[in-house]
Amino acid sequence: MVIKNQIVTKAKTDTIVQSNSVSSAAYDWTLVEKKIFCVILNQIYQMETLARKEYREIFIDSDLILTFDSSVLLNAVNHITSAYKALKGLAGRIIEIKTGSTWIALGFISYAEHNTDTRTIEIQISRKILPHILRLSREFTRYNLSTMLSFVSTYSQRFYELCQQYESKGFFYFSIDELRKMFGIKENQYKVYSNFIEKVIEKSQNELFESYQNGTSELFFKWSPDTYSRKGKKITTLNFSVINLEKTGRSYPDCLYQIRCELFEIFGNRKIMDSVDWWLTYNNLQAEVLLNRIVEIKNVYRGSTGIQNMIQTTLINQFQIDIH
Repeated sequence: MVIKNQIVTKAKTDTIVQSNSVSSAAYDWTLVEKKIFCVILNQIYQMETLARKEYREIFIDSDLILTFDSSVLLNAVNHITSAYKALKGLAGRIIEIKTGSTWIALGFISYAEHNTDTRTIEIQISRKILPHILRLSREFTRYNLSTMLSFVSTYSQRFYELCQQYESKGFFYFSIDELRKMFGIKENQYKVYSNFIEKVIEKSQNELFESYQNGTSELFFKWSPDTYSRKGKKITTLNFSVINLEKTGRSYPDCLYQIRCELFEIFGNRKIMDSVDWWLTYNNLQAEVLLNRIVEIKNVYRGSTGIQNMIQTTLINQFQIDIH
């Protein structure tokens, strides 16, 4: 079966939805390829939202052909030759997705056709990838199309996706090798740790923060080396805390979110956080008290080398948290 859309002349919503398996998949795409991918995701989301529940299941075993007014893609990539190059790239790119015990390597689009008479671009989506970009999985994340199109670095786009995916948790961590594979960084690129940090991590961090400051993005991230998993002097894993300053409520989930962010920033590893998370499952009514105490100590000892010892001592002595 072939499913076709009506010709898209403009996006009716600014929402993108994709499976978390795609957010953490391994692929190496250019900035323009990623922008076109986002425009396509936006259209698929609109089609799926309008479809009846029973009709959505047809997507799984169908070929999907999308037709865009050429101006829609040009608004995202600025020039038709850039769109041609990106569409050719997408037709040849492979995405590696691992979910549980399953590994799959697949392409994204089967073909792209530009008709200059009708001023339309027709794109066929590979059916194997549809289950991963539709909301068929319980684990999916929403993104903002305008935000994704605003970034000038593919690494910033990927980190924005990861921040959205892990926002409710407040933090995430990956080994450097995992990030290199996920982002499609070649073996001879950024081999030196400091170069990788500067060109990939800090460049993305700065762009997301600038995007937050100018109101384009609603969140950004902070990072630290994970000293807990250090192999000798070599840093192998990086910790990331997701910052959303609009989360100012004092409900238990919000307190938990802020506690995780604070501890992640101070300690840079998961050991303390795991112990506090366990304690809070039985003492959730004290979450706000704990948060206020952590912030109080942080303000007094800001910049001091003794802040970690002071926080840990307080957790053990004042709150009787078993740090293991």
